[in-house]
Amino acid sequence: MRVVYLSNGNIPSRWAHTFQVMKMAEALAAQVGELELVTSRSLWPSAANRADLSRWYGVSPSLRVVRLPVRLFAGDFYTHYDDPRFDQAAALYARRRRPDLVFSRSLGAGLRCAVRGLPTVIETHVPAGARTSVSLRRCAALPALRALVTVTDALRDDWVAAGVRADRIHVWPDAVDLEHFHDAPTAREARSRLGLPQEGALAVYCGHFYEEKGVGTLIDAARRLEKATVLLVGGWPADIARVRDRARDCETLRLAGFVPNEDVPLHLAAADVLVLPNSARFPQARTTSPLKLFEYMAARRPIVATRIPALEGLLRHGHNAWTVAPDDPEALAEGIEHVLASPELAARLADRAWQDVQGYTWRRRAADLLALAAAERR
Repeated sequence: MRVVYLSNGNIPSRWAHTFQVMKMAEALAAQVGELELVTSRSLWPSAANRADLSRWYGVSPSLRVVRLPVRLFAGDFYTHYDDPRFDQAAALYARRRRPDLVFSRSLGAGLRCAVRGLPTVIETHVPAGARTSVSLRRCAALPALRALVTVTDALRDDWVAAGVRADRIHVWPDAVDLEHFHDAPTAREARSRLGLPQEGALAVYCGHFYEEKGVGTLIDAARRLEKATVLLVGGWPADIARVRDRARDCETLRLAGFVPNEDVPLHLAAADVLVLPNSARFPQARTTSPLKLFEYMAARRPIVATRIPALEGLLRHGHNAWTVAPDDPEALAEGIEHVLASPELAARLADRAWQDVQGYTWRRRAADLLALAAAERR
């Protein structure tokens, strides 16, 4: 089977969706005869054109990546989210290749492929917008558009409300590479390799620093912690600067900066507890499927998370996580301290999360997608 996988055209980047694209591409490539991942390259000399994608994204260097020369960019990592020029070029490339299946993370490129009669599955993680929903609704009846894939029930409901038939939409949460977490070091070994202090408890957050991620709440919670340090891993440069300024008087908080994906397991292994402080004040509280959640679950460390609708089916209080009220620094600090003070609870939560994440792997997700495409073809 020959698959052309169309990204949003902004690889390499710090955008979380590009990590998801690369992981899915690697998983699909392992299960089909031929796969090409299509992204963009700059027409100008650019460090982005020379980036080591295998290290940045933690994927196999054998993954075949096709870079279409459509951008004018001179930096290290793309900051654009999408580009209509890439959509046009990617759809034209797919049309020339005539694959057995087009899998597209770009709605625009995927719709162009379906209109041209190419068997297409589109994955989207954003709610239905006015223009995109009209375009998709017009194309949803086309035989070539096999399915729309998304990551939460709330997103499916949004697209159904926009006029897309429910039976054309499939919900698959994100996933994790479990093998990257095998043979993980102890917390002491991880801290030694990272140059972190051995004494005291460590609570780790790994991800972006957007407001909806609740990092502000975590900073305020860190000020209330008496026996733990909070380590923040990730962030765009401007967000790191903003967080550093906000936390300049907080002695219990450290920033590690953004790290390549292959280094994430080491940072998580250094933790005594992993924190997911998402805010409930933003629409993303209904629609998010954070990659870090599945990495947390695979890291065999207890999770303290806020209670938001998008995570209700994945995290259960006292079962595989300790959940607290969102947007409440005092509740978050108390939750972290409670888990740190309860070794038996921490071990039970971590073990249960590890068991529960076994069904959420990129290879299984890719296999489900291929089975869906085959069933729709029949």
